[in-house]
Amino acid sequence: MARRLTPLIDNISSREDNQPMTQATVSIPRKRRPRYYRAAVPLPVKITPRREEVLKWFLQYTYLDDDQLARLMALSPRRARQFLTDLKHGGDHKRFYLRATKDNSTYVLDYGGREYLEKLGLDVPSRPRPDELADKQLAFLRHIRDVNSLLILGEILTREQPVKLARVLSDRDLHKIPIKVKVHGEAVTVIPDAFIDFDLSDGYEHAVAFEIDRGTSGVKAIHAKIHAYLEAIASKQYQQVLQANSLTIAFIVTDGGLTSVEKRVYKLCSWIQNVLVEEKKERYLDLFRVTGFNPYTISPSEAFFAPIWFRPDTKIVRLLGD
Repeated sequence: MARRLTPLIDNISSREDNQPMTQATVSIPRKRRPRYYRAAVPLPVKITPRREEVLKWFLQYTYLDDDQLARLMALSPRRARQFLTDLKHGGDHKRFYLRATKDNSTYVLDYGGREYLEKLGLDVPSRPRPDELADKQLAFLRHIRDVNSLLILGEILTREQPVKLARVLSDRDLHKIPIKVKVHGEAVTVIPDAFIDFDLSDGYEHAVAFEIDRGTSGVKAIHAKIHAYLEAIASKQYQQVLQANSLTIAFIVTDGGLTSVEKRVYKLCSWIQNVLVEEKKERYLDLFRVTGFNPYTISPSEAFFAPIWFRPDTKIVRLLGD
């Protein structure tokens, strides 16, 4: 029998002994949640305090999947997936609370969710651009999931360690405030993937601009990025934009591309050091860090405090605490 795809349908029970169908043999229609797509009209879903908390996390991260929500709310992935699915299929006045991206694994606020949060008096950011949700932008979604997983590590770190986050800027935030510099007379903008200003327990602040590397940028693009960062540091343009007195640039390899993550890490170290030598700015060696890990699975303490980072000269260091 072919699978029925219609989400809402009268469920007519079978007749026994060829008896004529009566009113008693027809069951009451049930509203069922579609498995793979949404019905034309949202199913009624009550916004409980926990569901409201789910919607509020989207204000900070814009894109979330079930694993990320599970870490943020200390839930099992299955329970987190249930929250997301309910809000995807549920809504009010023909407006759904959440919508899924084309790969059906990442969620964003839909009209209903945005309206609900606006009624609470919260500042709701602009909607993601349509091209961000298109099929051809799956690489962007993979990249932004890595960025958000990194920021979530910072959030969880504050629950486990005596650390505060003085300032956190996401990819979307940083695109609104690019650092503008000139490299060899040419205007260039510097836009990190993420920025966290850590306020450590000893009162020391450590501002870090993160670059997520998935093995797609070649040596020319990396050289151009390092030149721009060096100019931003030398001119101190970053101080006004990021509101930080010092800056560390940290590259995290989450996918080695055509090579392994380890080989990609050593390539980045070599490329960065070549630029520093070329510009005679070896004194900035300690401002750069490179490592490779999966931000979905690593613990916050290991990611930020363990000696898994390299300077461009491949000396093993920590990101924080050194």
